[in-house]
Amino acid sequence: MKCLVIGKKQLISIGSVLLIILFAALCALGVLAQRPGARPIRRVERGDTRLSVTFTARGQAETGEILSALQKYNVKATFFVTADWAAAHAGQVKALSDAGQELGCLIENTGNTEEALLALDTCRRQIAEAGGAASGVYRTADGEWSSALLGEEAAGLPISWSVDGGDGELDSTVQKIADNVLTAAGPGKIIRLNCSGKYTAGVLPYILEGLIAKGYEPAALQSLLLPPPYMVDGEGCQRPAE
Repeated sequence: MKCLVIGKKQLISIGSVLLIILFAALCALGVLAQRPGARPIRRVERGDTRLSVTFTARGQAETGEILSALQKYNVKATFFVTADWAAAHAGQVKALSDAGQELGCLIENTGNTEEALLALDTCRRQIAEAGGAASGVYRTADGEWSSALLGEEAAGLPISWSVDGGDGELDSTVQKIADNVLTAAGPGKIIRLNCSGKYTAGVLPYILEGLIAKGYEPAALQSLLLPPPYMVDGEGCQRPAE
């Protein structure tokens, strides 16, 4: 009978391969802790029924009716605004800030590192010049992320979404938007709506009533996100650090 003899170098090589395979498997399962900015946060693991309603504001978006609905139901939300919108609608920016709504940045250009970081800095400055206070959260308009906006240089928290209201789609209806949100809503989820949506302001009261009736507590992201230490898994879920 022949015995297989494995030398020290072979053992090291085999061990290295096994470690690489194990690391890849853990990454795929999302169980390795991530640096806070390594990927955008899509939802938050919480022990309560809190969730967030967020809005994007760009172009000719109007927020007056949306703000009125939020105030009627005593709900705080997060508004992601572009630099151009903040500059052109300073009064709305200040009204949102004065009402205690959270302001984040909406970045439209993510292709070039320097341009992306400059766009983020410009947005924060425009919000401040308009009389608002930019929080540390930011989002890309198209949901695509460059390494620059996920790195430490961006100095903030990249936020995506787990529920899309679909109110920006051409075939959207009041019923469809309400169903999209209320069916997919859940603890720790982040809902995306658009200030410029044709039916957004009109359907918002029904959405808020529905969420509250289901026992959810709509809140701004600053009240939803976990404080450090935490991890963001492979599915974009922010969880307490293990």
